[in-house]
Order: sequence, then C-alpha cells, then structure tokens
Amino acid sequence: MKRLIIMLAAVCISQVYYSCSKDDNQENIGVLLIGEWQPRQFVYNCEGTGENTVETGTFCDQDRLIFLANGTFSSISYDNEDNCSTSQSFSGNWAVAENDLFLVVDEDPSVAQIFRANSQILRLGDLLTDNPCDTNFDSQEPSFYYYEYQRVED
Repeated sequence: MKRLIIMLAAVCISQVYYSCSKDDNQENIGVLLIGEWQPRQFVYNCEGTGENTVETGTFCDQDRLIFLANGTFSSISYDNEDNCSTSQSFSGNWAVAENDLFLVVDEDPSVAQIFRANSQILRLGDLLTDNPCDTNFDSQEPSFYYYEYQRVED
C-alpha cells in the first residue's frame, strides 16, 4: 500500500511538472515569434516520396512577416516576377496555442502549424491530409509544407 501511495504521488508530481513545462514552452514560442522575419524557402513533401522539395529564390528581399508583442502582425510580399516592385500587404491578430499559430485577418481566421521556432529560424506550414501530388495512398509518411523564415537583425 505504501508503494502505491508513493507511485501515485510521483505520478501527480510529474503531471504538475509537465503541465507547467508545457505552459512555459507555449509562452516561449510566443515570445520567440515577436520580431521581423524574412522568408527564405518553401519546403514540401508529397506523401510516399520520402524526399523534400525545396524552392528558394522565389521571394524578394523586402518580403517581411512581423509579429508584435501586442498580438498584432503584418505581412508584406512583393511580386518576384515583377522585379519586386508590386506589393501586397495585410495585417491582423495572432495567438499561439500548442504548436499552432492562429491568425485573424479581416475576421477571417486561419491556422498554421509551427514546425520549428528558435531565435533565428521560424517554420510555419501544415500537414496535408489531401495532397494532390500524392500517388501512393498506402504510405504512412505525412505530406506537409512549410515556409522557412529567418529573423531580420536590426
């Protein structure tokens, strides 16, 4: 009986520890996002291929994704085919929960999965359940895509 009580106490303590760590991690991801980011590459995988396809050079140097501490963000992108002279921009609100980044632009919500976030690299994308380039439906490999951003230093 004494062993059972000790084991239950250990389980309870570990649950408290892990739940606190998870909350701290989410706060850290939110803090890491704050700043100015420049897109560097687009990476995707067609289910079953086992290889990633990487596209670089499709972004303009002026393209930016900016997250502010007050929960707002803005994005500006230029048309690479127009010598980066035509731009498109939008702004909205952002929040982080688990590994998801929630964005709201003009009351239209969207969700991006955070594949990686650290002080220099940010990867935002999604796992795909219906991939048009999939030819092997029996494969267990996930299909995904993400945009990789690099922090812009002041």
